[in-house]
Amino acid sequence: MDELNFKITIVGLVGFSVLTLLIIFFIITVLRNQKLKVNLERDQTLKDIQLLENERARIAADLHDDLGSLISAIKLNLECLNTINHPENDVIIEKTALYIDSTMQKIRDISNDLMPKILEQNGLIPAVTDFMNMLDAKSKAKIKLTNEISDEGSISKEVKTHIFRIVQELLNNAVKHANASEINLHISLKNKTIKIKVNDNGVGFDEHSDISKMQSNGLRNILRRAQLMDGKVFLDTAIKKGTNFNIEIPLKNELYS
Repeated sequence: MDELNFKITIVGLVGFSVLTLLIIFFIITVLRNQKLKVNLERDQTLKDIQLLENERARIAADLHDDLGSLISAIKLNLECLNTINHPENDVIIEKTALYIDSTMQKIRDISNDLMPKILEQNGLIPAVTDFMNMLDAKSKAKIKLTNEISDEGSISKEVKTHIFRIVQELLNNAVKHANASEINLHISLKNKTIKIKVNDNGVGFDEHSDISKMQSNGLRNILRRAQLMDGKVFLDTAIKKGTNFNIEIPLKNELYS
């Protein structure tokens, strides 16, 4: 009887061990598949964003080079018109020239917004400063920048682009949607981590109930770019209390080589 109980116990233990191993194998397989899925989604997102940036660059070049040259030629031809016999046309030509100048400036602004050359030529902080100046000229908001990045050499081109787009989105949102009159932007690089802080005195919103704003394209783009860099996004806002964004991005340049 004792021998029978012993055999039953042994069989039970073996069965339990096999079942445990199967469960562990199943869990590991699920985790591996989940990780593979996340990596595939990450790779696809990286490709999508790179395609988007390439398309931005192409459109910006077309606007600046082709359309800009064409409009410049139109203005040149306009200035060559002979108005001696028709002095009343001087006013029309003058106004038209002003419209052309305004159109040229808008083309430059759109081209710069799509792909700022200063980002590639001078770096992240000069590009951010240039964008801030452009917003200052177009709005009544006062934007203050505190920069604690002394050397951008450790930041890859791709990461600079992601960070610039995030800052661009945050400032645009504060000016256009939050109706902020004061915006503070703080960018720092310490312990191989880039920190971006943006706070404004705008209208704010209820982050727990205002689903439309939480799921807006702008916020989704910020989250997507931050996640690609293994970054973290912290949001603190309330109605009529302004909005505070804190973003932390670890520098892992090997991921963007």
